[in-house]
Parts: sequence; C-alpha cells; structure tokens
Amino acid sequence: MPDPVAATVSGVLHVDRRVDALAAWSHAGWKPLLAESATTTMLYFALTELGPASDAEDIGAVQDLAAELGALLDLVVLQPVSDEPNLGEDGQLRSIALRLWGDLQYAIGRRHWVDIGLHAAVLRRLVGAELRPRPADAVPPYRPVDERVSPPHLPLIERPASERHATDNEDPGRRFLELLPAALIAGTGHLMDSETGQLPRDAIPARVGWLPAQGAPAQRRIGSLRDAGAAGTVMTLEPEAAVAAVNDLVEVPADPNAGAPLSRTGVADALARAWLLDTTLIIGTNGARRRLAVHTSVLDGGAESWLWQLPLSIWHPHQFYAGQRDHQPGGRALRVVRDRRW
Repeated sequence: MPDPVAATVSGVLHVDRRVDALAAWSHAGWKPLLAESATTTMLYFALTELGPASDAEDIGAVQDLAAELGALLDLVVLQPVSDEPNLGEDGQLRSIALRLWGDLQYAIGRRHWVDIGLHAAVLRRLVGAELRPRPADAVPPYRPVDERVSPPHLPLIERPASERHATDNEDPGRRFLELLPAALIAGTGHLMDSETGQLPRDAIPARVGWLPAQGAPAQRRIGSLRDAGAAGTVMTLEPEAAVAAVNDLVEVPADPNAGAPLSRTGVADALARAWLLDTTLIIGTNGARRRLAVHTSVLDGGAESWLWQLPLSIWHPHQFYAGQRDHQPGGRALRVVRDRRW
C-alpha cells in the first residue's frame, strides 16, 4: 500500500509553476523590449527625471511625472494581460510593464522615495539604458523648486522707469518675468480677476495695470489672477498680449541697452525648461506631443484658448498683493498633463 505522505510530497514536488515574466526578463539581463519611437523616447526621459524628483522628495513633480508616464504607457501597453499560461512576446511585455507600473504607483502613494527611483530605473530599461538626444517634446531636465528662480523670488519692482532696462539677463524666460511687473506698472497691459473681470480682489491697482485715478485698466488685457485652491493664486496670461506688453516697454530704438524683442516661442521654451510653466501632453492615435500652454480661459466660463499659467511665487510676495502671503502657491511643480485629442 503506498505511503500517503510520500505521495503528497511527490505531488508537491511535481507541480508545474508558471515562470514569472519579470523574473525571466531580469535573468535575461533587462534587455530593451520596446522599439525606439518618438513616444518611447518621451517615456524614457519622463522616467529619467523621476529619479531626481524623488531624490528631492518633490511629491508634486513626482505625481505630475507619473501622470505623464501613465498617459505614455497607455500608448504602448494597450491590451490587458492574458490569463493564458504561455504568454507571447507582447503578453510578456504587458505583464512586465504593468507589474512595474503597479509597483511604482504603490511607492509613490507611500512616498517611498528610494523605491520610486529604483522602480523608475527598472521601468526605463524597457526602453534601454543608453543615453540619447532629448527631443523638444520630451520633459526637460528636472529643476528643484528652490532652483527654478534664483534667488527664491524676483526682487520687488515698484517703478517702471528704474526697471525699464535693469535686466541684462540673456535668458528670454527670466527677462520676461523680470520685465512683466514693470510693464504692468507702466500701463502697457493689465491683469483682471478671473471671476469678475474687474480689478483683482486685494491686489495693488497700480501693480496689476489699473490706473488708480481713473479706476480703470490700462491698455490691453494680458491675463488674469485666479485662486487655484491648494496651489494658491496663479497668473494666467494670453501669450501674444503679454509678450507684446513687455516688448512695448523696451521698444526704444535709439537705446542700445533696450535689447532684442522677446518672442512667444522663446519665452515659452525657457519657462518650460525652468519648470515654471504649465504644459499639456496631447495624446493622439499616432503618439503624443507637448504643448507649452494649457487649454483654459482667462475669464471663468469664458472661451478657452491656449494660455500660459505661472505660479505667483516667482515674484516678490508683495509684488501684486500688499502683505498677502497666502496668495503665494506652494511648492508643487506645475506640469499639467491632459489626455485629450485636439
């Protein structure tokens, strides 16, 4: 009569076990599984910047990068994982990617900073570990919060004349940010409240382009100030109008110190590289592209267009509001990701 214990042990020893796709991939040396394309290159750089963002414990940047990663992964891992025992090559890729993506999301939710960086590094190996040129649509190199504006905010600007040509900074983004308050004070443009269309509540009229004597705005509207909840107050700008207002301030042909006019594309690119400008990731059937603006409105409920959105913490705490430090946004990196088709 057979020994029932021996039979049980023998049965356990001969149970077929499914080979874990992630373990098999690791054993094979983490070979790249995704073909190189514009989308996978964007994925590569988003994963590259996730490490420095987690090192800085910048949860805002980490969450924004994760949102971008999720949108990009959707383009290359679309089908659910098969339940069949024998996964094909595509099934193995999906199994590995979804497993790593789940581990990454768990680490982000728990704020396990070291694990976030490690999971991002492993996930990046799906695309490859070698360095490659960074395309214009890829996320720019991560910039810590305290390095986006140096010193922590721009100096207080109170008079347009003294600031007219005060900046000799060659960076178009920095130059635009330094000259914008002077342009508002000079009256080449004005800001309004996003809810009422009137003078922004509690703002210093002369510093947002409103003439105290007339109680009316000066010249063109360039944008608005709006309450963004936990992010504080943000400035929403109409790009062409805002750049024109600054260029009007510096257009003195006889003055050799006036500098060349700023361009909308040059300013937007510089602000995005500094991690100061909201951007939009546009997802289409053929891939993804980045727009250096957000699709929103200057006035709440008004017509939407592609606008710039900036945190008020760029400027001095009293630049637009007297003693209103609560108007200053927190340290969240403003990088908007939207899965929409245009």
